[in-house]
Amino acid sequence: KLIHTLQGHQKEIVCVGFDPQGAILATGSTDCTAILWDVETGKSLFTLEAHEAEIVSLHFNTEGNLLVTGAFDNAAVIWDVSTGQSLHVLDGHNGEISSTQFNFAGVCHSQQ
Repeated sequence: KLIHTLQGHQKEIVCVGFDPQGAILATGSTDCTAILWDVETGKSLFTLEAHEAEIVSLHFNTEGNLLVTGAFDNAAVIWDVSTGQSLHVLDGHNGEISSTQFNFAGVCHSQQ
């Protein structure tokens, strides 16, 4: 049964992820944005805008309060889930970010 149709991206969605509690869904798109969604209501919470190319990877930390996005602009961005604000831009990579992950201690890792 269809629960919600999430509309907000201007182009295709290429990555999705749930926070550990299952309350928030994050979507990443070729429109260079990620959107945080309330799973219960289907409403958009925040549109995350900091990348200059398509977002192809995203991951919540184990507490669910941080999200990392990786994109084809050679950058990874760490976001505060409660405010939708960018906390850190990790732009020292020489290539596209195809994978992002927090370890269980909450440390962010990205891979080209």
